[in-house]
Amino acid sequence: MLQVKKLSLRYPESDIDLLTDISFTLNDGEVLWLKGANGAGKTSLLYAISNVIPQSISCSRTGDIVLYDELMNEVPVNKLIPKISLMLSNPHWELFFSTPEDEIVFALENIGLADAEIKDRVSSVCAAFNLEQFMKFPSNKLSIGWQKMVILAVHAAIMPKVLLLDEPFNGLSETNINRVLDWLKSYLTKGNSVIIAEHSEKVKILNPVILDISK
Repeated sequence: MLQVKKLSLRYPESDIDLLTDISFTLNDGEVLWLKGANGAGKTSLLYAISNVIPQSISCSRTGDIVLYDELMNEVPVNKLIPKISLMLSNPHWELFFSTPEDEIVFALENIGLADAEIKDRVSSVCAAFNLEQFMKFPSNKLSIGWQKMVILAVHAAIMPKVLLLDEPFNGLSETNINRVLDWLKSYLTKGNSVIIAEHSEKVKILNPVILDISK
């Protein structure tokens, strides 16, 4: 269970809060759909929950992020990823290696998994996201849509308790959107949770709780 308690954000160039006293509880197996106009603060809220704000982006954050009664506020981003993992809206910000295989393997090595477990997880996400034909293909030669599928596979392989998704469907084909939705349904049945900022009405398939932060 994830709890966000009275979270407020203010960027240094502003004299007013972008978000004020945001509070919610996300239970295991639930989806929270963040809605609001462009600029309302959906992405900033995801950054704050994942500690990207304030650790990597300069922004005042007050309030608490609590996962299973454990305060997450000061946990370094790289240590938080196995628990709370954020997929950014632009795949170029998360692609660091020459091939999709290298991307996925490095992420799993980075959280300390054994070789056999890494092999199993790579195989599983490759099948789930239809990446087999691209595993040794240069990542920078893939379309934006397939690059996003690679990044989704990286986060899927990590298997965090809470997955944060910023516009995951943007740039994907209809077939791949449905493939991601199928994976998310399975992921949720394992007691994991999702927070998603997304304009597509396809999110409704996941029976989400809606939080409109523009209100």
